Amino acid sequence: AVHGELIEDGAEPGDFHFCALLAIRTISHATGGPQWFVGSGRGAVAHRYRKGATVGELGTPGGRHNPGEAACGTVAADARRRYGRYCGTGHWDRRRTHMSVSIDLNGRTALVTGGSRGLGAAMCRTLARAGAQVAVHYARDAVRADAVVREIVAGGGRAVAVGGDFHAPDAVRAMVARAQDLLGPIDILVNNVGREETTGDPFEHGWDAFEKSFDLNVRSAFLIAQGVAPGMKARRWGRIVNILSMAAHSYPKGMAAYSTAKGAFASFTRAMAVELGPDNITVNSVSPGWIPVERHGASTIPGRLVTAGRTPLGHLGVPDDVANVVAFLASDLAGFITGVEVPVCGGVHLIS
Repeated sequence: AVHGELIEDGAEPGDFHFCALLAIRTISHATGGPQWFVGSGRGAVAHRYRKGATVGELGTPGGRHNPGEAACGTVAADARRRYGRYCGTGHWDRRRTHMSVSIDLNGRTALVTGGSRGLGAAMCRTLARAGAQVAVHYARDAVRADAVVREIVAGGGRAVAVGGDFHAPDAVRAMVARAQDLLGPIDILVNNVGREETTGDPFEHGWDAFEKSFDLNVRSAFLIAQGVAPGMKARRWGRIVNILSMAAHSYPKGMAAYSTAKGAFASFTRAMAVELGPDNITVNSVSPGWIPVERHGASTIPGRLVTAGRTPLGHLGVPDDVANVVAFLASDLAGFITGVEVPVCGGVHLIS
């Protein structure tokens, strides 16, 4: 028999709550029984779950049921602890035919490297709008970072600026420590730092150019993850989102060091997903296409038109296109996604 109320008093037939579904799903794992379904949509719950209801009643006519039994009060409580944010962000309304879902990062703390401008600044703003408190990292431009912080605070959020030169390992560790001192343990890490340090003939520049690119694009991400992963493991929750580049797959001429480093970063992402998965930490990556930001001046306009013409969607993206995907991957909605690379490029990857 199932013990405990799964839907609160006052619920009417047709109301559907994620907590109930998650608790029921947990039963099948807890009892070791076969997978079963309660259906979908309004028809999934045709009556109130009542105390003492049998497992066989917890489904739609003709559905598959788990013959096992469990103390559902305990299971439901566990489901609320594990999925509480998700339970609160989506619901079926019996008066409508669609489900509303929102990204809720309240109570989470995010660190965004390279957050003072461009894509990084957009990520900081979007994560803050979703409810996270944000540590805005900058390498040299404290003024820009402070401007992003002020904008977040003016919108009702909480943010701090933290500086650090990612060419120096000790500076990386100090930056992570300061961010956690100011805001508390880091739940969400966005590794956004990285750029093309050297362009041109790779053999003329030599291995030093490759080493410099690896240090900035790969080693820095490793060092930061090394700083935040222990806390994520202890709390058994974490999100790491690495910002790659389509250059990791398209290999533009003159950018061999950068493309090679980003390719290594992609492999690092997948390896870390395997290593950290058992601790309920997801590691994913986002590969933006060429998206104009403030550092791209008017001289790039001809190139923008060419790129837009090659894009299946017929236009370029904006920073928020990338930031929205990052926010999704940082949320509970993406809790079963890890080790993937999401191209945000308007489909250019399909024809490159």
